[in-house]
Amino acid sequence: MKTRIILSKRSLQVYITVISVICISCCVFAMEPIGIIGQPFPEQHAFLSNEAIVRVTPARIQIIDTNTGAVIDEFAEREYFSDVVLSPDALHLAIFTHAHDGKSTTVSIWDVNAREQVSEWKVEFRIFDVAAFSPTEPLFAIPSEDGIHLWDWQTGEYLGRMIGARRPLKSCYFFDGGSSCEGDPRDRTAIFSPDGRYLIVASMRPDIELWNIEARRLEGHFEGHTGNWVEKVAISPDGRYIASFEERSTSVYVWDVVSRQLLRKVQSGIGRISDVVFSPDSQHLYVATETDGLTWSAFGVSQWSNPYLGWKRTPTFTTGCR
Repeated sequence: MKTRIILSKRSLQVYITVISVICISCCVFAMEPIGIIGQPFPEQHAFLSNEAIVRVTPARIQIIDTNTGAVIDEFAEREYFSDVVLSPDALHLAIFTHAHDGKSTTVSIWDVNAREQVSEWKVEFRIFDVAAFSPTEPLFAIPSEDGIHLWDWQTGEYLGRMIGARRPLKSCYFFDGGSSCEGDPRDRTAIFSPDGRYLIVASMRPDIELWNIEARRLEGHFEGHTGNWVEKVAISPDGRYIASFEERSTSVYVWDVVSRQLLRKVQSGIGRISDVVFSPDSQHLYVATETDGLTWSAFGVSQWSNPYLGWKRTPTFTTGCR
C-alpha cells in the first residue's frame, strides 16, 4: 500500500487508501499482492470461492489461485473497446464490445466457472459499464436514454423495455471552487435489490430512480441530492437501505428503499468520497474517501501555527443505519 504526498507552499495533495480489517478470534488475515510487474493491469476482482478469484484484465478474464497468485486459467478474449460487468455472485459476467463508430454494442454473457460463452446479442446503442444481473432470475438490465432494456441473459431473448419519465441528463455541474463537464453524460450505476423486485439507477440527470421489475415501470425517485451528478449507489444486503454520493462530494446519503425517504445525510469529515459499501448485517456503512487540495486556514498566517483546512486527525469511517 502506498500513500503519495506532495507538499508545496500553498497546497497539499494527499491520496490515501484505507483498508479495514476486522479480526476474529482464531483467524488470521494477511495482505498479499495479487499482481506483479509484467502482468496485465487488473480492472476488477471478485472472489469465486476461498480458493479462486476472477480477475478482469484489459485483454482477458483470468482465474487466480488465492493461495499462490498463479493464473489457473484464462478465457473470453477482449477487444480494445470493451467493458465488463460481473454478476453479484461473480459466477457470470457480461462483456460489452463497442463498435468503432460508437453506435452499437455486442453483449456476450459468460459462465465464469465453465469458462464458456452462454449467449450473445447486439444492441443498436452504446452501452457503458452500467448494467445489472438480477440475483433471482436470468434477467439482465441495461439503462438507456429511452428507458431500461431487459434481456434473458441465458438465451439472449429481448424481454422489452421499462418506461418512465426520465429526467434530462446534464453534461456539466457546478460545485464550490469550480465546475466539471463530461462530453457524454450517462447513467453511473445500476443495481438490483437483493430480492430482485427493484432496479435502482443513479445517473448524471442528477437522479436516483426506483424501477419496479414486475410492473415494468419507473416507480419513483429518491429526492434530496443537492444537484450534482449522483456517482454511485450501494444497497444493503437486507434490501432496506441504499447509500449514495455525488461526484466531488464529501456527503453520504442514506435512504429507505420502500418509502424513498432520506434517513441521513452525513459528511465524511475527511475528503471526497470514492466508494461506499454496507456491512453484511446491513447495520453499518463503510465509506472510502480521498483527501486532496488542502489549503492553509488563513492567508498570511504562518504555516506552522494553523492546520490545513479539510484535515481531520480522527476520522470516522462507519455510519450506523439502525
